[in-house]
Amino acid sequence: LLLLLAERFPRRRAEQGRWGSGTAGERPRRDDPPLSIDLTFHLLRTLLELARTQSQRERAEQNRIIFDSVGK
Repeated sequence: LLLLLAERFPRRRAEQGRWGSGTAGERPRRDDPPLSIDLTFHLLRTLLELARTQSQRERAEQNRIIFDSVGK
């Protein structure tokens, strides 16, 4: 889990540097330091995103198997 999060954070920071804080789907950053509950919710959002991505991969694999068996 920590390795996955470590891989994701540098990429997001680099994107913010290029695109600014106004990119789609991102909240504006606050100047005050984050609270511990902010980190908890951030981790929850990250885990939900990872679960959603994994579910989509599994669904795509199942669809591929079905289409292969049908011959399309």
